[in-house]
Amino acid sequence: MKAFRFAVTAVAMLLSFAACSPDGNRRDDGNGGNPPVGGVFEENPDWTMTYTGRTVDTSDGVYVVDVIHMKSADALRYYIDLVSLDEFRSTYKSNVVNFINGSYKNLLENFIASGDSDAKFDALDAGNGRWVAVAYEIGDDGKLGSRYSLLQFETRAITMRKDQSYEISYDGRKTVQDKDGAFEADVISVRSHSDYSYYVDIAYPEYILQNYDGDPVGFFNDVLDNLASGLGEGEDFSGIVSSGDLTVNFERLRHGDWTAYAFGVDYLGNLTGNWSELKFDIAEEEPEAEFSKWLGKWAVGSDGIFYNIDISSAEANMFYSIQNWETGNDASDFANQNVKDYVFEASYDRGSKEFVFNSQYLGTLEDQEIGLFDVCFLGNIRYDGKSYTITDIDVPIARAKMNDDGRSAKVEPEYVTVDIDGNYTTKYTSMQFVDLTDDNLYVYNDKVPSLPMTMTKISDLSSASADNPLARTLPSRRSTGSQTMGVASRHSRIRTVDGTSGLRKAVGQTRSADQTERERLMLNSGIRRR
Repeated sequence: MKAFRFAVTAVAMLLSFAACSPDGNRRDDGNGGNPPVGGVFEENPDWTMTYTGRTVDTSDGVYVVDVIHMKSADALRYYIDLVSLDEFRSTYKSNVVNFINGSYKNLLENFIASGDSDAKFDALDAGNGRWVAVAYEIGDDGKLGSRYSLLQFETRAITMRKDQSYEISYDGRKTVQDKDGAFEADVISVRSHSDYSYYVDIAYPEYILQNYDGDPVGFFNDVLDNLASGLGEGEDFSGIVSSGDLTVNFERLRHGDWTAYAFGVDYLGNLTGNWSELKFDIAEEEPEAEFSKWLGKWAVGSDGIFYNIDISSAEANMFYSIQNWETGNDASDFANQNVKDYVFEASYDRGSKEFVFNSQYLGTLEDQEIGLFDVCFLGNIRYDGKSYTITDIDVPIARAKMNDDGRSAKVEPEYVTVDIDGNYTTKYTSMQFVDLTDDNLYVYNDKVPSLPMTMTKISDLSSASADNPLARTLPSRRSTGSQTMGVASRHSRIRTVDGTSGLRKAVGQTRSADQTERERLMLNSGIRRR
């Protein structure tokens, strides 16, 4: 039985319940080898049901509902239930008596009505599309009567309306204090003119254009799917969405054009139809002298394995672009050929002036032999004589501290705690490009420089590109590395997605700790959630 809210004209009974769902657990077929509960059923000509569409009900929260209107010309009491057309045919053999008997076993008396009424069902599964509504008689003694009415209908998506239900403003960059300390934030404020709950997110306009043909509704749905993946059992969106006015702190966005979206979301994660946007621009800072010292061509490596990398600015005083990693005179011809266009990023620690290598997801590609795979830059460890690749994303692997000469540096590994036969804390041993599928891990070089490493500046001029972090040509083959998948302290696997995501949740929006870790962000955006 589909969860629903049921309004009656005389008495408002707007309770909700979850019983056996047509798109969840299979129901009793209504017969079970026993004769029908009722006697002879006949269609009631005094009942007329119509599907009036999808709307938002705010009587006991914010819920998107599909509404069945009953027009009754008699005083008989009735109960309305739903089933998908596919299940009506398969489970009940298109027999309305079987369905009525199955539904009657799960009947809730609070939802019995008479006269004209609206039955409000939580938003029906759009994947099914086709549904059957059945109204059947319930006597004054609560027993099953003999009258029924049947309606077959197709659901309609809610109408999306761009309006000013949510008035958005960009309040500039400010220093914000939270429990973890002070940080720079770009502040988005929302003034709500709607009773509907909503969610706030931001994206590059180019991202919406390239991935959704300029229509942000697809982006909204992807955001909601991403958030839903982080919900625990029994959790809904009531702790994620907001109502009333809201201030959201996005930790220091990159320069360029942005669009902020506020879009209505109910407590079950359905779009309510209303959405607003604000286009705003952020100027890039002037690079400080210590940041600029890292720009140029560098030789980096150890143990006789060195890469000649190009370092350019991805965002002044924030991020660097690195090109030609795993290429050079000591890298294999295979790697030289296949990763020369890969670009990943390192961050600039503004306090210590250090250059920080971070693990990161670069994107998803497809290969004829192995299918979809995630391209990543990750760190390795050793445990009990075996190599492990740690698949945590956006965590520091190593950091370089500039020597006094301003043209050389030492790269020291960071600590990491993993769950291998219990918690085990160690330092990273190396870092490299890695391809991940659901089952396997692939590397481009079996031998890579070990940490710690040295960096020596070759030239102050950089030819590095800050373009797409993925290669323009798909690698033709890969070598399987000796590393095996490690179980990291936060999460051990990277979800396969089709391309980079522009999603990042903001400071001040409630979510579970697990959910934060599972969210996928466009690493190029430079947004860091607190």
